[in-house]
Order: sequence, then C-alpha cells, then structure tokens
Amino acid sequence: MTFDSVDELHKIKTISPDAQVVLRIVTDDSGSVCQLSNKFGASLCDVPQLLDTAKELGLDCVGTSFHVGSGSSDLNAFKEPLTHAAWVFEQAKSRGIEMSLLDIGGGFPGDDAGEVSFEQIAQQINPLLDNLFPKEVNVIAEPGRFFSHSCGTIATKVIARRFVTEQAKKDSGAGANAPDIYYYIGDGTYGSFNCMIADHYTPEEVECLTDSKKMVTSRVFGPTCDGFDTIYDSK
Repeated sequence: MTFDSVDELHKIKTISPDAQVVLRIVTDDSGSVCQLSNKFGASLCDVPQLLDTAKELGLDCVGTSFHVGSGSSDLNAFKEPLTHAAWVFEQAKSRGIEMSLLDIGGGFPGDDAGEVSFEQIAQQINPLLDNLFPKEVNVIAEPGRFFSHSCGTIATKVIARRFVTEQAKKDSGAGANAPDIYYYIGDGTYGSFNCMIADHYTPEEVECLTDSKKMVTSRVFGPTCDGFDTIYDSK
C-alpha cells in the first residue's frame, strides 16, 4: 500500500505491520485533465523523514510511486517525476532500504485525438527507465483511462422534445443563437454522463438512429429537473 505521511506509517504499523509499503511522491500534474497531486504525494523535502520513520517502525518499504494526473497532455510529464523517483531510490539505499518496485501511475491517453499519444509517451519513458533504474526494479503502471476511455457506447431514448419558435427566441434574448429544438433524453450528467463533471470529458457527437437527415441547432438535456443537466449545445 502507498503512504505519503508519517501518520499513515504509524497507522499501517498498528493495523498491518507486515504490509509492504510504497512511498508516493508529489508531481507537477498541471498538464492533466484530472489533477491528483493537490491531494496525494509527499514533497521531496519530506522524503528523508518518511524513510527514516518507515525504517524505525520496521516497515518493509519496497518502492516508490507517483502519478502525473489522469489524461495528461504534457509529453514531458514523466521526465521530472522519474528523476525524482530515482533520487528516492538513492535516499532509501543510503539508509539500508533496498527498493525493488516503481509505480509510474497512469495519465496515458485513451485515444489518438489528443495532443500526445501513448506511443510518444512510451518513447520518452523507456529510455529514462533504462538510464535511471537497474534492470531488477519491477516497473508497474495504472493505465485506467488508457483502457476505459473508449470502451463503450451509450444508447438512450429521446423522452421529450420542444420546438422553439422564432418569437420565443426573441423573447429569450438569445435571438438567432437560440437552438431550434430542445431534446430531453433518458440519461444525463447525474447518470452515465457524470464523466463530464468528474473527468472533464466532452462526449463525442451524438448519432441519431432515425432516417431523418435534416440538421438543426439543438440543445440536449438529461432527464432531471436541473438545468445543469445539459449534455450538448449545438452551435
């Protein structure tokens, strides 16, 4: 299990003294869709104290970990944390702690539409691993978004619609910018589309399964009474 504080080490010692522990360090994840380092990860200045405490408590500190944030768009995101992780290995070795595990976290894109690809990131990571860590170090990752980003398609019914008259557009003050039709579907941001809020995801364009080919501007809402439950707003 991971730790990033002295309190967590004492808790682990009390509850599971035979556990293998991994020191998580903070990273610069400002280029990611979902930032994690504002919540997890020890600062480098705290690493010596954490390693000393783990050794004093007799805990088996087997490695270090970091996470550059979910959905990273920075091609160089892994360079600095890998260098920092190698420094942690050195600090541990100087204290008689032999680390053998490196967890490089996730952050890998799940499609090829972004600014960087998985292949580009791999081309940066692999040489750094070869240069910074001995071959016997076991390297693992957490590629959640990489596997789940494009794993499914949602099919949902249109449960209601409302045509917006020209006069209603004028009365709303939106004028020509107002949509022609409001659609209400059976799923929304409080259901399957919660990724729009939690993961800052923009859903792909909707595919209509009817034969109609006429295109008009529209706004698509989820089924709740909350106006925040908006999924699409065509321009």
